[in-house]
Amino acid sequence: MEVPDRLHRGIAFALFGTIVLYLAAVRGGVDPKSALDWAVLMSAAPNLRGAQDLLKLAFVFVAIGYGTKIGFVPMHSWLPDAHAEAPSPISAMLSAVLLNCALYALLRFDAITSRAIGSGFSHTLLLIFGALSVVVAGFLMIVQRDLKRLLAYSSIEHMGIAALGIGLGGTLGLYGALLHAFNHSIAKSLLFFTAGHVRENFGTLRMEIRGMGRALPWSSGALVIGSLAIVGLPPFGLFVSEFLILTEAFSQARYPVAVLLLVALSVVFGALLYHFQHMLAGDPESAPGNRKLPVADFAVMGVCAACLFVLGMHIPGAFSSALRAAVAVLQ
Repeated sequence: MEVPDRLHRGIAFALFGTIVLYLAAVRGGVDPKSALDWAVLMSAAPNLRGAQDLLKLAFVFVAIGYGTKIGFVPMHSWLPDAHAEAPSPISAMLSAVLLNCALYALLRFDAITSRAIGSGFSHTLLLIFGALSVVVAGFLMIVQRDLKRLLAYSSIEHMGIAALGIGLGGTLGLYGALLHAFNHSIAKSLLFFTAGHVRENFGTLRMEIRGMGRALPWSSGALVIGSLAIVGLPPFGLFVSEFLILTEAFSQARYPVAVLLLVALSVVFGALLYHFQHMLAGDPESAPGNRKLPVADFAVMGVCAACLFVLGMHIPGAFSSALRAAVAVLQ
């Protein structure tokens, strides 16, 4: 199938980048038996400056390879197709787990490259991918007609925001990027479970549905909460992470990055408002099959909404400490 083929090509790029990094490490004097041990590579990174061309080549291949799984533009085309075909729980797993795992791998390579040759090269590449992702995905959300494809492009946009945070670097940038990836996972799980309930009741995810607010009040409420959270409005967690990334951009005088992010967020807000107000308003054209949410779905969606609210009001101390420790390791 076309989607797996595109993913396989991405993994092949990531594998080649890993091999090139191994070669750079061995040339830098690292024991071949430990040349793929991340802790060893982080310790030996200053000694790898002599192989900076290999390190740059490795990071380019890794960024393209893992960037394919993350959904960076222009390697993103598989993601909307996969979400359109997958069951809603699988879509939630794709957005909440798969994308973050690939981002985690890319973070590790970025940390090694930045410590070895400075952050200029890798962070510039991440800023380019991040900027392309937030702008292209934001505008493509305007023309979507399928709810899950719309949410897939939203995932691409949010992974772009995380890439901007990593590319900016700094304590607030990295902290905001890690927090943003976590917040996005929760919000997108809420929205994909809502999309599953919409499909079960209306038999379609085409956003030609009307009167959803009256036909499915609980699902409509979840859609509204998820939408407010995913566009980064207070008092939800994504507002905090986006605010931290914007603060880092302004503190570094990266005004083009800050303005671009604000414009993209405005476009996304307008796109979701346009699509969802048409779905929610009016009278339903057909009666839904089951107005009530299953207890399990209600519990999951309720927990997601509560977490988004709590993380927007106050980040628990233990969680904040874990994020700060991760930032310290990456820096």
